[in-house]
Amino acid sequence: MAFKNIADALIEIGFQHSINSENTEKTIFEATKNKTRVVISGDQKRSEITSVILHVLNFHDVQADFIIGENYEKAVLSTENDFVIIEAKSSENLENLHANIALITNISDDKNLENYKNFIHKITPGGVLVYNQEHKNLTDLAENSENYFRKFPYQKPAYTTKNDTFFLETELGNIPFKTSDIETIHHIEGARYICQQLGILEESFYEALLTL
Repeated sequence: MAFKNIADALIEIGFQHSINSENTEKTIFEATKNKTRVVISGDQKRSEITSVILHVLNFHDVQADFIIGENYEKAVLSTENDFVIIEAKSSENLENLHANIALITNISDDKNLENYKNFIHKITPGGVLVYNQEHKNLTDLAENSENYFRKFPYQKPAYTTKNDTFFLETELGNIPFKTSDIETIHHIEGARYICQQLGILEESFYEALLTL
C-alpha cells in the first residue's frame, strides 16, 4: 500500500483546495463528504486499533481509503471507494470531520472532554458510535448526547495467556492474538464492531486476526 502525504493524495483525486493548516479536519471533510467517514479516535491506542482494522479490511480485500498518522501524515485516497478510515486525535477541530461511523477508545485527559463531546454531537444523524463503556466519562458523553445515532458500547474481552500468547475467548473458540500489548486487547471488540459496520462478519474478523 503506497501512502502519500495528505496534500498529494488530495491533489491526486482532483481536490484543488489547499490544506488549511489551522483546520485540516474541515479540509478532509470537504474532500470526503461523499464518502462514509469512519473516524477512529481516543486518547490512547487509536493507532494500534486503526492498524488492526486496516489489516482486517486488507485481508478480506475490502476497498477503502485511509488517512492515518498523528497529524494525518499518510493517506490513500480514491474517487471510487465508498469508505474512508480516518485516524484522528483529540483537537478542537475534531468535530469538523462529521463522522458517519466513529470509535472512541478512551478519554484519559479531562481537558479533552469538550472536544469529544462536540465530536459526538456532530456524528451524522443516524450514524454509529462505538465506545469503550469501561470509561465512565466516555459513557456519560455517549449516553447523554442529544444527537441521534446508534450506540455500540464495548468492554475488554475475556482472554487467557499461554506461552506468552494471548487467546481471545469467543463463541467460535479460543482465538490466538499476536500482540505484546494488553491494552490493545482491551479495545479489540471496538475494532470488531467497526469492521462489522463495514460488512465483516465476526468469523471473518477473527480469521483475519489469525494472520496478524
